[in-house]
Amino acid sequence: MMMSRLVAPVARAVRQARLEKRGVQNSLVDICTFNGSGIPQLRRAHGHCRRGRFSGPGSDRLDVPVAALLGQESHAQGNDWVDLRANLWKDGWQTMGAPGVSSHSCGASVSVRKSYDTGLTQGGKEDCSPRESPGRLASSWVDGIVRDGLLLLSVYLWHGEGFTDRNRELLYAAGAVIRRHGGPWVIGGDFQNPPEELHYEMWEWLKSVGGEVCAPGNVTCRSAHGGRTIDYFIIDSRISHGVRGIWTQMDFPSSPHYLVVLRIEATATRTMIQKYVAPKSFEPRPTTGCARKTIDEESCLPRLVNLVEGDVSSVFENIMSTAEKHL
Repeated sequence: MMMSRLVAPVARAVRQARLEKRGVQNSLVDICTFNGSGIPQLRRAHGHCRRGRFSGPGSDRLDVPVAALLGQESHAQGNDWVDLRANLWKDGWQTMGAPGVSSHSCGASVSVRKSYDTGLTQGGKEDCSPRESPGRLASSWVDGIVRDGLLLLSVYLWHGEGFTDRNRELLYAAGAVIRRHGGPWVIGGDFQNPPEELHYEMWEWLKSVGGEVCAPGNVTCRSAHGGRTIDYFIIDSRISHGVRGIWTQMDFPSSPHYLVVLRIEATATRTMIQKYVAPKSFEPRPTTGCARKTIDEESCLPRLVNLVEGDVSSVFENIMSTAEKHL
């Protein structure tokens, strides 16, 4: 009896480990985004996500693992960037991304739990940043989270500009990666603008990539005036029905940005969506019983020909008679 009590938990743990190795974990998965404002807070956020079991609006389950963390403003460049990736690897994360251009600016990263296989999409790069905005757009592909894998992008827009040309170019560059990939995708980041403004200013771009803005209902960045919601996600509309909640994780001590959590179903791409298909057009053909019979009528063309010939001959006779009188 004692043996069976011990064997069952061990067997379940072995099965779970095998599932995790294949990238198939729970029916729900969490993806986080966080502006760390430097290496120390970003590392603490990774540790919090590795240990944490979060709950929020829409789903209060505590057994949901964090599969990925999209980081912004790491300030890591050169050896600091190499060391950050190495330390996160020791903590159980595979990290790809764009290093910062200085020790106090930029940096975007995508960290995925080591139980998943990661890589790059066709024609993709870790650092997808435009030339005029280095260190602000990172990408990675994950073989898991949802069926057929998921493209993850981390973006960090320029501060205090609104949707200027270079901020738009960052989103256009993300759109180019999405189009080359072709499969499901999620963008997370510090957009520096509230979701309503992004939806208004970048509506055409959202429509072209097939994205939906997904933001929490409370502030994500504290300020002297109370705070704003500027950290959130843009998610592929093909898997948006699988989102079960998005919220700000207040229990993680950070400043000024909070950790934002997106909960999604791991089976989102397997859900069948009802689609109405318009019938094909066809050429109308009446049935034989309704077809009208042709009416055979005598052609009027011979009559016209005779009439014209008669007129010409009478005119010629008049001309000849007139000429004879003068002669």
